[in-house]
Amino acid sequence: SVLATTQIDAALQQMIAVGLRLLFVTDASFRLVGLITSYDIAGEKPLLYLQSIDGHINSHSRDVIQVQHIMQPVSTWRVLEYAAVERAKVGDIVETFKQSGQRHLMVLQYDDTPSGRSEPLVRGLFSARQFERALDITFDIGHRSDSFAELERSLNHPLQSPLFESNSQHTHHRTGRKWG
Repeated sequence: SVLATTQIDAALQQMIAVGLRLLFVTDASFRLVGLITSYDIAGEKPLLYLQSIDGHINSHSRDVIQVQHIMQPVSTWRVLEYAAVERAKVGDIVETFKQSGQRHLMVLQYDDTPSGRSEPLVRGLFSARQFERALDITFDIGHRSDSFAELERSLNHPLQSPLFESNSQHTHHRTGRKWG
């Protein structure tokens, strides 16, 4: 994991040092607040963030960008429920990757606490790269948006995979349980 206030290039160096492409992001109290991938850091997100600061890319350097500025917050995660994964076949997981357009899929289990509140427990994380290696295939991750209109359409329509769960607005749709 990495602190949200870590500079992005330091986070990337940490990924390289441990041989990972994804880190969980925590706040100062070590609560899970998001995740960041090497693709986030090496892609266009840093440039878009710099541009959002004052409209100019060249007026700031990458040194000002912290993980929290470009991470994927917990509230935006699309997750798989552990109970569905237990019954899933490999093909179901591959199809979910294709449908979601994501390279990583989080698996959560919801356990009731003594207070009666349902708390999510991270049970695992599927990586498209590991599936591709294990199956000796490359599968096309779909749902790449080329315009804002296409992006809005894809966000407003649910995916068809029976495994796919969304926690938009912090609600687990199948169980109604809160996340985040």
